[in-house]
Amino acid sequence: MMNYLLITLSILAIVCLLIYFLSNKSKKAIAIIGRLFLGSVFIFSGFVKLIDPLGTNYKFIDYFESFGLEKFLSLTLLLAIIMCVAEFLIGISLLFSAKIKTGSWAVLLFMLFFTPLTLYLAIKNPVPDCGCFGDAVKFNNWQTFWKNIIIDAFVVIVFISKNKIKFGFSQTLQWFIIIFASLFGTWLSLYCLMHLPIIDFLNWKVGARLVPENPKPLMYYATYKNKSTGEKKEFLSQKIPMDTNFLNNWKWDTTRIIDPNEIKYSGPSITDEDGNVVTDNFIKNPDYQFILVAYDLSKTNLKSFEKMSKFYLESIDNNYSFITLTSSTPEKVKTFKKQNKFNSEFYYSDDTGLKAMIRANPGLILLKNGVVIKKWHFNDFPTYDEFKDKFLKQSK
Repeated sequence: MMNYLLITLSILAIVCLLIYFLSNKSKKAIAIIGRLFLGSVFIFSGFVKLIDPLGTNYKFIDYFESFGLEKFLSLTLLLAIIMCVAEFLIGISLLFSAKIKTGSWAVLLFMLFFTPLTLYLAIKNPVPDCGCFGDAVKFNNWQTFWKNIIIDAFVVIVFISKNKIKFGFSQTLQWFIIIFASLFGTWLSLYCLMHLPIIDFLNWKVGARLVPENPKPLMYYATYKNKSTGEKKEFLSQKIPMDTNFLNNWKWDTTRIIDPNEIKYSGPSITDEDGNVVTDNFIKNPDYQFILVAYDLSKTNLKSFEKMSKFYLESIDNNYSFITLTSSTPEKVKTFKKQNKFNSEFYYSDDTGLKAMIRANPGLILLKNGVVIKKWHFNDFPTYDEFKDKFLKQSK
């Protein structure tokens, strides 16, 4: 699907370039198309990353580690927010013709940096997903590079035309638009950092069904091998030919089983301290299931565990399952539980998977029968009474 989209946009970019350079009458129209296209792309790209600053930060960390820049990891969150605000601001400038000359230079410099970088990423593939559109739209590294080539075509058109673009607003109003967009983008990013993304693109978003609603039977596929030619054919078990001719010429070779009820999310596997996989015990719990995600106990918000300690005890007293997921070692877990007087059962998973469940450390997730009911950032943790008033009374 992405390849078809890129091919279509490539054709559009080539046509626009040809028309712009070969037809004087259409230059203005093509310049407007290019400006609106670039503005929309940059606003979308900046926005989807602004509302998920931690996700953007995680991607920056991946890049910094792959380039051996570990000593700058403390700056990744700040750099992620600055880049996303700048990208959003460039889009606003282009779309509304606000300080368009500055915006044209900014988009040119932006693409002069990122186009060679994405070519390097496509060739070396140090990080498989570029993260250019956050978790909203996924591109591999080669798709990202060709996407940037398409954008570059429109950048050329807009940059050449920058002195001919008429301003739709006064200088004062243009400055107001730029300043407002800067403040709004910064506020939005900080708000989502201190709470949760206002739009969740993760597989564990609220309302997501993690397991099938109606269980289906296992599907058995049998492979038969021709006795004479060695040819192999696979049949669904219910459709295996059972006539004499088939049985005389073919013999059974292998069988594979497909479970249509397999968990559909690309989330983490949950294991106990001994390494036993217990994912289904909690994901498929037909009753309310609390999962407190603290991917790294050494970096988690300790104060929030005071509130969760009481919440945990009340939920257990009312026969609701409550577990804590972490990627920290069992030794660190034991020390943490003792120091913080937090007695929840701990289970284990990889930190990448836990970060993809919720953008908080810690963050609380409420499931029921394989569906994500609610998610809370540690700044917004509810009391047990609040949970009871909102969810238990509604279910009566």
